[in-house]
This record gives sequence, structure tokens and C-alpha cells, in this order.
Amino acid sequence: MVQEFSPIQMEVVTKYQGGEFSMITPSDDLDELGDGLFTFVVCEAGQAADREEYISMLRTAIADLEGLLEAIDETDPTSRAIIPLADRYAREVLDDKGSVVCLEVCGVRYIGEGKDVEVEVDVIHPDFHSVYARIRNKAGDALAHCIGDFASVESAREYALHVAKWGNPPWEVHELAVDGWIPLGVVEE
Repeated sequence: MVQEFSPIQMEVVTKYQGGEFSMITPSDDLDELGDGLFTFVVCEAGQAADREEYISMLRTAIADLEGLLEAIDETDPTSRAIIPLADRYAREVLDDKGSVVCLEVCGVRYIGEGKDVEVEVDVIHPDFHSVYARIRNKAGDALAHCIGDFASVESAREYALHVAKWGNPPWEVHELAVDGWIPLGVVEE
């Protein structure tokens, strides 16, 4: 349980909805207040190192919500089409598409605790699945850059195949399995 709000959290508590929740204390159960957005912004404020990082976190959340709204608004509810929330981020990473070597799907797991948490490849017991783009740098090395994280391997595969079509010709997609790398290819639309 939080003993006291950080300065950023205090600012959020006093400014959110004109101070509607300014009477809450760190010992209150935020989930019981009935405003999930308030709970989210206070929790995010608790994770931010400073105001600049917090503002960046909020801008990212807003962009993700706008992408979700656009995808839901423009997609048939029964469609299994990819909702490309990660596309905005992936496009930033892939700004120099000529240097993309291939895309990779890997299972990963968390290691460490608290602010020291990191991820490592784990194909046996992954916590989630990431899609990486191998991008060749000026020195000629093909470095892995994460372009999306997914709860299921199926979603990661689907997303990797979706992004692979951005290449001309489409980029190859590989998945790391217990026995090594296997090609997934590119599925035509």
C-alpha cells in the first residue's frame, strides 16, 4: 500500500475533473472510486520519474486510445482484422524501411523486480510474445528493434505478417522455436 502520493500524483488528484477526487488519500482503494480513468492516471503518475515522463506517458496513452477508437469506428465488430494499435510505434521504428532485414517473433519473459525489470528470450515459458524488426545500421549490423508486444503467439505472428507487407518486396518473418528459427513467410491478402 502506498504511504503517500508522489508530487505528480498529488497534482493529478487535485486537478482531475476539477478536483472531484481531491479528498482521497493514498490508503483509499482507487478501484472502488468507480472511475477507471482516474485510477489509471494516478497509477501512471506513480510510475513516472518526473512531470516530463508523465506527460509523455499520457500522450502515448491518448494516441493508443485514438488508434483504438479509429479501429473500432472503422471496423465491423465481427471482423478479425488486426487492430493496428502498434502500427504508429512500428512505423516510427521502421522509418528507414530500406534497412529492414527481416521480422522476428520471440517469446520473452520478465526478469528482475521493480524498476530493474527487464526481458529475456524464453521460448519455453514466455510471459508474452514480441515482434522485432532486424534493422541494418550504418556499420552493417542487423540489430533487433521491438515493434510490438502481444499476449499470445498467434497475435504476434499475425502482427508480424501484417507488418511484413509494408516492405517492397514483403519482408521475411521468422519465429524462434525450441529447435531454432523457423520461417513464417508472408501470407497474401
